[in-house]
Amino acid sequence: MIRARMVTFGRFPFEDIEGAGSILLWGHNPSHSDPPKSRRILEAVRAGTELITINPKRIPLANQGKHLKPRPGSDLAIALAMINIIVTEGLYDREFVAKYALGFDRIVEHVKQYTPEWAAELSWVSAEDIREVARTFATKKPGCIIQGTCALGQQEAGFQISRAFSILQTITGSIYGKGSWIRVPMPYWPRLDYPLPEGQPVGTEDYPIHWELWGRNFGEGQGISLPNAILDGKPYPIEMVFLNAGNFVLTQADSQRFREAFQKLEMFVVMDVRMTETAKLAHIVLPAATFLEKTGLGYSYAVTQGIPYLCLRPKVVEPPGECWSEFKFWTTLAQRMGYGNYFPWRTEEEYVDYEVKDMNLSTEKMRAMPTHGLLYGETKYGQEALGSKPFPTPSQKIELYSDTLEKLGYHPMPTYYEPTVSPVTAPGVFKEYPLILVSGDREAQFSHSQMREIQKLRARAPEPVATVHPDTAREQGLADGDMVEVESQHAAIKLRLKTSVDIMPGVISIPHGWAEANVNELTSTQHRDPVTGIPHLKGILVRARKA
Repeated sequence: MIRARMVTFGRFPFEDIEGAGSILLWGHNPSHSDPPKSRRILEAVRAGTELITINPKRIPLANQGKHLKPRPGSDLAIALAMINIIVTEGLYDREFVAKYALGFDRIVEHVKQYTPEWAAELSWVSAEDIREVARTFATKKPGCIIQGTCALGQQEAGFQISRAFSILQTITGSIYGKGSWIRVPMPYWPRLDYPLPEGQPVGTEDYPIHWELWGRNFGEGQGISLPNAILDGKPYPIEMVFLNAGNFVLTQADSQRFREAFQKLEMFVVMDVRMTETAKLAHIVLPAATFLEKTGLGYSYAVTQGIPYLCLRPKVVEPPGECWSEFKFWTTLAQRMGYGNYFPWRTEEEYVDYEVKDMNLSTEKMRAMPTHGLLYGETKYGQEALGSKPFPTPSQKIELYSDTLEKLGYHPMPTYYEPTVSPVTAPGVFKEYPLILVSGDREAQFSHSQMREIQKLRARAPEPVATVHPDTAREQGLADGDMVEVESQHAAIKLRLKTSVDIMPGVISIPHGWAEANVNELTSTQHRDPVTGIPHLKGILVRARKA
């Protein structure tokens, strides 16, 4: 999502909820994953915003407006058909497109093939519903697409989906206006002054925009490539991994391959606050301080109008026993290894002062503030936000057609393709594995693999469950409450079955983070988005039977 918006706009515009004429809540359930955002959407609806939910499940907010239930893995078809309708019916913002967009004429020709009828056949959503949603989004302006942080991106076409959303926002003129996608003020973070090693991180050769874009270095590789690098020794041997606060064997795709990779290492070190499933594989486990036991900087966009909130998170209590903060560990290690000159700070407060010095802030100033923090910057709209150079792309315009992507060998415009294994591309497999898995469902009681040891929360969600429609359960010879084995082409897990009319027939939803029934055992890193390398996790073919 981030890279797709940056390729299009040169920066990452943020969704502005208040003041939107229409909102497309697409593949996102903020009621479980972001309650403050859910409340803001509900307030917008009460103020007159038209809400459209696109999700194979009837989430709580779906009751506030129109709801489309697409086949998982087909979202791009709907988005492209919406562009087709808006263009062919002349519902686009001619003035905005002419002034700020590049490649619109190519988009017009490109989307002629993506008719609502074509999309209906693939998505299992009617052509008339697709037309209605497109017209609503184009006429009830400004429009604002709010997509899930992970859900839509965890498809083989995830990058193209986000590109299509960027084009929908652009052609309707819903950019930088209140209630659309807006520019947000960005704090300036100083980078540590140390020499970079030769070469590039794992995964960046195959997925270069993970590493840099137009000379802007993001400083990160593609972590999903790590197991292959460890097991195959390519692009170079990896003998040691230090993992800080990550439970990869539960939260990453193809958990078994991560397990195999970690077990091959000569040294595997995990620093965490809990003995996680991943930490159990480590040669050394270092106990980490919690956020209450260290001083640091808090930073969030979960505030109105996308303004980042910057705050000091002061230490409340001393860490118990041998628990250390990350700051203490890394600065101590650097000093022991002779790199202390690159880590000159003696305390956590000194490091925070270094982070905020160019913002005319300090720990002392922030500690004196009533909430230890402040809203950083001011949101600007319209011409004030557009300014003289609003889009820092090579063309200085919104790039609907991307020369950058084309030069890298990718589709320069959003182009539809099915998952490698789907009901369309592999009907034989679909016959044998007739259910479509949506993995990684969020549970309101937990955060990823955390908090299941808290008894009050566990009492509300005592065990992992797989959710299907009652009709689907009957077709498979199953009933509510059965223990079932859910099997993909890679592995099988056992868990309780739950039936619900809120999920579309033929789909099965399983949350992630459960060691007892790890849904990521069913997933694979074999099929990935060609641009980002993110594996396909939404729309996997599985079958279910009584355990």
